[in-house]
Amino acid sequence: MADFYAARDRTVTPLPWKNIAPPFTDYDPYVWLLQIGRDANWDDSAIADNTPFKVADPLMIFITLRAVRDLLVLSEAFNQDATQLAEYIPVLEAGAESLWNPKIQAYDSRDVETGEFAGSLSCGSYLCWYAGVHRPEMRAQLQNALAGTKYPVASYDTHGEAFDPHRYWRGPTWPCVNLLIGVGSADLDLPEEAKLRAGIRELVAENGFSECFGPKSGSPAGGKAFSWTAATWLRWARH
Repeated sequence: MADFYAARDRTVTPLPWKNIAPPFTDYDPYVWLLQIGRDANWDDSAIADNTPFKVADPLMIFITLRAVRDLLVLSEAFNQDATQLAEYIPVLEAGAESLWNPKIQAYDSRDVETGEFAGSLSCGSYLCWYAGVHRPEMRAQLQNALAGTKYPVASYDTHGEAFDPHRYWRGPTWPCVNLLIGVGSADLDLPEEAKLRAGIRELVAENGFSECFGPKSGSPAGGKAFSWTAATWLRWARH
């Protein structure tokens, strides 16, 4: 890591939104992890063996579980062998349940090696419905999240110690993630889906197609024009 922090010691042209972008130190670990993957030729097994960063994350597991369910339906519709896909589902469901943290009453990231929970309620926690996984406690969490900010759903618990409304996954609202939360909510006919949709519609209509936004103020953060925000508007929020 020393090489990356040394590389940071250079002149950087300030961006007009510099005060609402992640600090430069956040990117050093990102680049380091990318280099680990590059050196492993992007082989999953080699990366798993060599990276010290091993975290099971609700967002990734829930999205993968949804993808496998959808692929299974498509395979069966086209009379393809779906045996392996069917075998993946209970494994992923068990993995998802291993992320339930009773201490915070939510799905939570955890260290794969130690089993320690992050103790963090994130937007990924709410993708449980998108994956076809439901716990009544999560609906209560969603209701609290919707009541706690003007614009849903913040990427990190707004009452958490590390909450930062403009620091990537420490607090901003991401329309694209809210879309997935909304799709999952609609699948289970949860009435909160309407409030999610209305909140994101208002947010984008007032503040444009930025990468993400402050959940309380709506102020744009990150990149100024993102296609996934535009896609969320076209697919879901504008209606």
